[in-house]
Amino acid sequence: MIRTSTETSGFGPLSASDQASPSRGPLAIAWLDQLAFWLLLAMPFMFLVGRAAADIVLSATAVLFLVHSAVTGRWQWLRTPWVGVALLLWLYLIAVSPFAQNADNAFGRSLPFGRFILFAAAVQHWVLTDRRRQQQFLLSLALVVGFVVFDTLLQFVLGRDLFGHEPIAKFRLNGPFDSNVPGTFITKTSLPLVGVCFGWAILRGRWTVALGIGVCALLFTTILLSGERTAFLTFGLAMVLFLIALPKLRWPLLVAGLVCTMVLGGTLAVSKATAQRLIGHTLADVDHFFANRYGIIVIKGLKVWQTSPWIGVGLKNFRLDCRQPDFKPRGPVETWCFMHPHNVYMEWLVEAGLIGLGGFVALLVVLGIELLRRLRGHDPTYPLQISAALALVMFLFPFMSGMSFFTNWNAALFWMMLGLALAICAPRPGGRSASQATGTPAAA
Repeated sequence: MIRTSTETSGFGPLSASDQASPSRGPLAIAWLDQLAFWLLLAMPFMFLVGRAAADIVLSATAVLFLVHSAVTGRWQWLRTPWVGVALLLWLYLIAVSPFAQNADNAFGRSLPFGRFILFAAAVQHWVLTDRRRQQQFLLSLALVVGFVVFDTLLQFVLGRDLFGHEPIAKFRLNGPFDSNVPGTFITKTSLPLVGVCFGWAILRGRWTVALGIGVCALLFTTILLSGERTAFLTFGLAMVLFLIALPKLRWPLLVAGLVCTMVLGGTLAVSKATAQRLIGHTLADVDHFFANRYGIIVIKGLKVWQTSPWIGVGLKNFRLDCRQPDFKPRGPVETWCFMHPHNVYMEWLVEAGLIGLGGFVALLVVLGIELLRRLRGHDPTYPLQISAALALVMFLFPFMSGMSFFTNWNAALFWMMLGLALAICAPRPGGRSASQATGTPAAA
């Protein structure tokens, strides 16, 4: 339902002048508000459509947020500490772009980077500021995650997914995507949904404990079968962090861990391909690490960084400086020029230099402080709050290989999950978090 001018926004009630002034157009503001919410609801589905689709929705939401701020005169969100740091970091990326080997590449990535910041700020301060909207967005996310799980498992069992697509790589599943990312998608988006399940377990009893355990086991199984080792390991890390952060749910989480261990053992015994991918390939990568693909990436990243240690070689320029004599645009990672350093911190170091990496770490510290000071371990909404915050670890854990932080698919996922975490943990009048103000868990 469209919210009228008498309802509250992310910045409190509309003033009398806002309601009275025809130039402010309260009805138009309400339509802007509703349109932005519809776009956000559609965004999880857009990841299934393609890389560009989610980015288009994200960019449109960011533009609407600027229009809304200009029309209403509400720019208080600029005072948010993390927004200030992020905008300074954006200006830095633009300022050093002329010094890149290929300035066009650098500007092409640095100039539109601000859309991610605006989008996350819009989600926190405007689009997801009330209970019902948080519920509806989490439902939208749950539908998409559920479909990805179903389609990926179908591809494993039948050899093709719901649309007739076969796996595009040996030992890997791609599900409804055009690349091998279903495990990554599930790992990076499902943790708030797990938090909802275990939040219900605290409030409503035994059957919801079983639901939480079953959801964890199903997600774990799908990630395992997808063949994505980084997603598998980071999801396991998330379960360990849950165990530490949620002492009230220690036994259910231990049972979930036991079930997942049994699933792991059974899968490795039954599927030789999964065992080869998970154990054989991992041991091969660890053995003589710096002579293998991921070690080669680290070495190349450090060599490229040394050419411009303070400001970096420029965004989207690593691919130009790492070329080998046997360069190929596609193929095994040992034989082609890597498009990016495959680690978020190495990517910032190489392409934005020590100054850029320092700014990025500063942004993470400010975000961490803002999120952690809003968490309340005694509150029944805590599982949702902590799970939304932990979802960011799936992007930022330093000792893992991953996607580029700047590409639209991965970046759109990160800033969407960041906006969700900030919205759920955001303070409300009376000092309560958003989820506390709603009396949930926020998706109950």
